[in-house]
Amino acid sequence: MQLPIEASGLTANLKSSTSNYIDVCGSKCEPTAESDSTYAVCKLPLLATTFSVDNYKIQESRPLEGKVFPENSVLTDMNTIVDHKDTKTTGCNFGMTFKKGHVGVLDEAKVFINFISSTAPYVNKLHFEGSNDGWLTKERLFTYGQDVHEGWNYINYRDEGLDKPAFNSYRFYGDATGSCRVTEFTLVGIEAIASEEPEPQCTP
Repeated sequence: MQLPIEASGLTANLKSSTSNYIDVCGSKCEPTAESDSTYAVCKLPLLATTFSVDNYKIQESRPLEGKVFPENSVLTDMNTIVDHKDTKTTGCNFGMTFKKGHVGVLDEAKVFINFISSTAPYVNKLHFEGSNDGWLTKERLFTYGQDVHEGWNYINYRDEGLDKPAFNSYRFYGDATGSCRVTEFTLVGIEAIASEEPEPQCTP
């Protein structure tokens, strides 16, 4: 979808610096070749809402690309050899946060464990959680059990009739030393505007 905005000088302003952009519901509206000195024309990405995800299929599920924490970790570099190192004896955690006002509607969450000498740090101690308020409150969504193993460990939300989690931030949280020794994690789903309105209003 293209969005024309009438504003003299706006096109030149957008072209003058990559830090200048048009924000629509938390997404960048990219300028197109149709822009001129009177109108800035930009192309909107597909904007899903939690309502549209529940009622229509305007987007396909894919690996999500929110802000990964902790920063500068190797948890999403697709290298399943180098382990994530966390020295905390309790409370280690890693995960992903989405833009303000957005949630990740999940079909799947998974972690890759490279080598297991003992399952003790994971069984009933590695949890998957979601939060919508920056971790002031949280919901525990899953706890890994005796079936934890080397390789990819999946949490599947694709089954018909199963409520899909929809949170602004997700994390894997460990109760013991070694609970967070994994090499990769991936969240699969759709990033959506947190709105159950059929026609949500958005001001550029």
